[in-house]
Amino acid sequence: MKKRFRHVLFAILFRPLFRIGLWIRYRYWARIYKNKAVKGPYLILGNHTMNMDPFFVSLSFKEPIYYVASDMLFAIPVVSKIISYLVQPISKSKYKADTETVKNMIKVARSGGSIGIFPEGNRTFSGKMMYMPYSITKLIKLLKLPVLIYRIEGGYLTSPRWSKKLRRGKVRGYVYSTWTYDEYKDLSLDDIYYKLNQELAVNDFDMQAEHKRPFRGKDKAEYIERAFFVSPETNRLGTIYSKGDEVFERDSNLHIRYNQYGLFENIGGTKFYPDTIGWYNHQVSIVEKTIDDQPEAPLFTETGLVNELKGRKQIKLGQTELKLYYDRFTFTVDGELQVWYYKDILPAVQYATTLICYHKELERTYFFTGDERFSALKYVLFAKTYQKRVLNYDSEL
Repeated sequence: MKKRFRHVLFAILFRPLFRIGLWIRYRYWARIYKNKAVKGPYLILGNHTMNMDPFFVSLSFKEPIYYVASDMLFAIPVVSKIISYLVQPISKSKYKADTETVKNMIKVARSGGSIGIFPEGNRTFSGKMMYMPYSITKLIKLLKLPVLIYRIEGGYLTSPRWSKKLRRGKVRGYVYSTWTYDEYKDLSLDDIYYKLNQELAVNDFDMQAEHKRPFRGKDKAEYIERAFFVSPETNRLGTIYSKGDEVFERDSNLHIRYNQYGLFENIGGTKFYPDTIGWYNHQVSIVEKTIDDQPEAPLFTETGLVNELKGRKQIKLGQTELKLYYDRFTFTVDGELQVWYYKDILPAVQYATTLICYHKELERTYFFTGDERFSALKYVLFAKTYQKRVLNYDSEL
């Protein structure tokens, strides 16, 4: 693939409309990037907070940007063809390495196109930056493009990944720093990785500490159990539930309220964390302890739907029963039990409630969905933590 005239035309014609629409919808303001000393094409790397992030970033530039996007986007009938024709995103598997993606990025760069990547590969669940694969450093060295570090602030508090409703606040985006090839070509991969983590580490709660801004909306805590499945009070799994602005736990006094500043207020007098980052860190520690303890009984059982992804086609396989263990998860297909050990799989969360798993030996990809409160994250968090803690993988968390 390469940069095309229709992509340039689409960017020029529709950018003013997007600018107005994103301001009305999200109160989003983008600082225009101007640096005559550093010419494109660029490699633009941003933190990932919302589904609209590619549109946010694009408003800071005049030229079209070719974003790396999940291959699940290309499996949507009709819509995927329209998107491909107008903006031609670069397809990337969300759960495994893809050499074709790198080849396409090289082609885009050589034809004068700028490339946009959100290195985390995942929208944040907690408000802090998700794990960034080390391989991004090798890509930077390979492409040899000027690197622009783009920061989006206020995105998480406007639209938490686990929520279905927006909050009304302010979001802004801007190029935080520029790296020329001469400035980074002699740096080690470790130095690049450290620098990248430092400059992309956007935390909306740090922003709130400096200047507290309200993010107003209805039902602000609703569906938080999609991401937060461990109780801060009892450490039990799957007992959290939400209603409106409030969070509870079955069979305990846990009762907290999510306020307009994205912070928790303790109503029940139990143990709690003031923000989602603290709660998420506690959740990770409980997952780690559970893996160390190696309980034999299933940690969680639920029903859902299972589908197989073949190429860009989704094949429905019907209802399934999922069981979560410390070192594996099991599911049923047509009544037959499937056992997938974490050592054999590459899992990821798509959107907020879809679990995608690729089995390396079977070379098959299944994705699982449940009800609107289904937590795909718990499977991924257990699998990735096990891989990192037990198998010493460089795993995404």
